[in-house]
Amino acid sequence: MDRVASVVAQRARIYEAITSVRRAALAQEPFSTQAVASRDRILALARAELQRVFAGELASAGREGRDLLEALDAAASWQVWEALRSHQGLSQLRARKVLERLVLAVLTTPDTSERS
Repeated sequence: MDRVASVVAQRARIYEAITSVRRAALAQEPFSTQAVASRDRILALARAELQRVFAGELASAGREGRDLLEALDAAASWQVWEALRSHQGLSQLRARKVLERLVLAVLTTPDTSERS
């Protein structure tokens, strides 16, 4: 899916550029309302981009659209990127492939709420 590859490529570029600043901001968040406010603005913009790019899938999900958005937001997050790059030691290319797989899995996994 071209949209997934585009979103992941964009996020990878951004995440690589901001990682050192993001790590520093994490240390300041408990003490800085400004750091939290900045983080929240950036997260809202990133979430809105996912809503725009995957509007069709979210609409098709009906009542489960909110959960789908939450899953997309988590899968495409900086925290996941950080885990792939720093904790798992993946190269940028491999991390992008894994992130694409995660986002595709979220988009293609059938709703299981009715089976629960």
